[in-house]
Amino acid sequence: MKNLDHSPDPNGSRLVVKNDKSLPYYGYFVVLFAFIIMVIQWGIFHSFGVYFKPMISEFGWTRALTSGAFSLAAILSGLVTAYMGWMNDKFGSRVVMSLCGLFLGLGCIFMSQTESLWNFYVYYGIIIGLAMSGGFIPLISTVTRWFTTDRGLMTGIVASGVGVGALVGPQISTRLLLYFGWRGSYLITGITALVAVVAAAQFLKNHSDHRDQRADDSLQPVSKPADTDHQSVYLRQALGSAQFWIFSLTGFCYGYTLFSLTVHVVPHAVDLGIMPKMAAGLLSTFGGLSIVGKIFFGKILDRINGKKTMFIGFSMMAIAFLTIVFAERTWTIFMSVGVFGFFYGACTVSHSPITATLFGLKSHGLIMGVFGISVTIGGAFGPFLAGAIYDQTESYRTAFAICAAVSVIGMIATSGLRQKRIQLLQPLKK
Repeated sequence: MKNLDHSPDPNGSRLVVKNDKSLPYYGYFVVLFAFIIMVIQWGIFHSFGVYFKPMISEFGWTRALTSGAFSLAAILSGLVTAYMGWMNDKFGSRVVMSLCGLFLGLGCIFMSQTESLWNFYVYYGIIIGLAMSGGFIPLISTVTRWFTTDRGLMTGIVASGVGVGALVGPQISTRLLLYFGWRGSYLITGITALVAVVAAAQFLKNHSDHRDQRADDSLQPVSKPADTDHQSVYLRQALGSAQFWIFSLTGFCYGYTLFSLTVHVVPHAVDLGIMPKMAAGLLSTFGGLSIVGKIFFGKILDRINGKKTMFIGFSMMAIAFLTIVFAERTWTIFMSVGVFGFFYGACTVSHSPITATLFGLKSHGLIMGVFGISVTIGGAFGPFLAGAIYDQTESYRTAFAICAAVSVIGMIATSGLRQKRIQLLQPLKK
């Protein structure tokens, strides 16, 4: 076998001669297994509602108390995701996702043994909440590091795993519930998740620090490793830049609008006279089109950039909400939710590439994790305010009109983002 030629070219970049063109770029395997993990994790998380009534029937808990465990898991995962991003930067995605797979599997297995409310909150709210803290950003950050070209497309493919999980997870859980009850279903799910996620995580190698290498290219420039890239930005320097806070404002707007819609659009449709079973199909429409949107806009992002892609997403999300405000027919509601589901994917796939553009890759996972807190805050505040408005007005129209306005704020904030690395007042020190 020939040795790789690492001699520098006249411009100072190292060059790599590929020896075996028959071997596919390993980054594609990273995408595959990251997608598999994403489907499993979010499929389980989105299946919570399947077990809702069976657990209430057995224990006699109120809906508020039962929902509280899910809320705890969502909030905890959002807060801990920054730490998971740091761990991903320091130890790699194999370690992080193995740990998340362990938590997810054990959480579900423990759920099958639930006997009291505090059991429920510990097993689901804390253990599964910790597992979900690594359910998005570490995987997306890892894929971002592996690719320079096609970065948006690969990010979109992995991110679409959330939508796929939302589609297939509840269906599988429903069938398990019919045959094995909710305890047996959680036990089977936990064992499967433990084995599958931990096994898939072993294929998530650390990024190669190389630029995207293709089978038909015999000579490719190699980028500098992230640890020696002095243009990269540490978290403390990102926090000191206006760009980070503008970016975080877009994250708040994203979380606010996304969770307001997913929580309240079904009851809004029922209020308009749509049958409950048909209204529930709105979330399936949303989930299905979100899969397509994330992959489509991932490819579009590679041709334009993250800023323009996210601007498109927010602009169409605003239009979708305005349509929902005035919609009275079933097909109009479905169309509006479908438009939102398709175009919100443009924002989803933009977050990681924008982070890489503004701040580099050295602390990419940690910075994305802290950015994710703004999404969590928006996601917690939006549904609460929408519900409060409904309680006062007995209508969701004002709440969705506010969502349209928040989307416009997201557009304005996106316009303020740069398309290049932020300028440091002082160079990074080792």
